[in-house]
Order: sequence, then structure tokens, then C-alpha cells
Amino acid sequence: VGVLSHAEVSVDEIVQFCQLRNIAQEILRRIGTHPEWSKEARVRNLLVKNPKTPHFLVLRFLEGIGSLLEIERLAKSREVSGAVSHAAQVILQKRSFRKSASAVPDRKGGPKH
Repeated sequence: VGVLSHAEVSVDEIVQFCQLRNIAQEILRRIGTHPEWSKEARVRNLLVKNPKTPHFLVLRFLEGIGSLLEIERLAKSREVSGAVSHAAQVILQKRSFRKSASAVPDRKGGPKH
């Protein structure tokens, strides 16, 4: 935990920490709540995939993943926890519902805007 308090820690080093499976949950929590490091897409994606990341962070970052393909991968992945997989499936269902709802034609037969 002390290493994270040094100003010289680079994003690349943070990425390496996020890839570790034997890292303490507290370290991942600090990384995920850090204002600079959590802005990095690489960091957020690795935190989502790391089983030690606290669930409140995983859910926050899952919602922010814009790629439907990446959400589908997480929903089917055996490398993430069941809770993460389930949350990804729920997000897919929500996005599919929004997509189909926006394609409903209006009374004149055109798409709804």
C-alpha cells in the first residue's frame, strides 16, 4: 500500500498491479478510487477482470464500458466472478432493450426519435 502513495508511480506500474491475482483487495480499492488512475481505460478494464476488485468498483466500471463486444465477453467469461458475469448480462439486456425501444416506429411508420 505504501508504494501507491509515491508520486512517481506511473500508469504502467498501476496496470501491472491490476493484473496481479494475488494482490490485496485494499490496493485495488485504492487504485480504483484514485482520481487519476481510474480515468485510464486500461486500469478500469483490468480492475473489472480482477476477482479481488471490490464489487462496488466493478459495477461502477462495468457501466462505463462502451463496447458491447467487451460486455458480451465479460458476460461469457469464466475468468471473472459469477457476480461480474451476471452484472454484464444485465447490462447487455438493458442496452438491448434501449436499442430495440429506440427502433420502435412512431405512428407515421418512421423510426421514433
